Amino acid sequence: MREAWTGRLGEEHLLGLPKIEKKRGGEIPYIPYRQSFEMTKRLAAFDPSDPEPQFANDLHATIAEMLGLDNYELLRYYSALRTPLDIYHSVDAFFELDSGTGDTVKITIDLTFNPQKEQYKADIILFVDKNLDIEENRQGYLELINRSASEIASALKAALKIQQIKRERGIYNDR
Repeated sequence: MREAWTGRLGEEHLLGLPKIEKKRGGEIPYIPYRQSFEMTKRLAAFDPSDPEPQFANDLHATIAEMLGLDNYELLRYYSALRTPLDIYHSVDAFFELDSGTGDTVKITIDLTFNPQKEQYKADIILFVDKNLDIEENRQGYLELINRSASEIASALKAALKIQQIKRERGIYNDR
């Protein structure tokens, strides 16, 4: 049995790390919210439509199936750990979905091992049992994937619907 997950190490194992460039002095500068997404995309360490961390890959595939996507490249996953999006805006990762008709939406994620966490800024909070052993408790892992994917898929569908309504009414603004 493995050790219990801890915050950063567990997040890194499950979500993966982007390619972080260390600056002199080690401090990561503040970048505004919207620009932080573009920076995070540029730092992607793996194909966003086929993420390498097993958890992220299983989550991506399950969401794509729930959305009925034939082309998994329409759904992209980005880890934001240790980037300004994480440090200053409390987003650990995000999914971006192209509708195929020109609309693109994103849903932000905060992964936590703290069941008492009440404050978060991300769209979806994923609660993970710090003692979950993916190898020994496959059923628990699959339940986590399915529950998380369902929440994210529902949020992506709702965001697409809202985007479509805004576009139809001429009140389009990207998020």
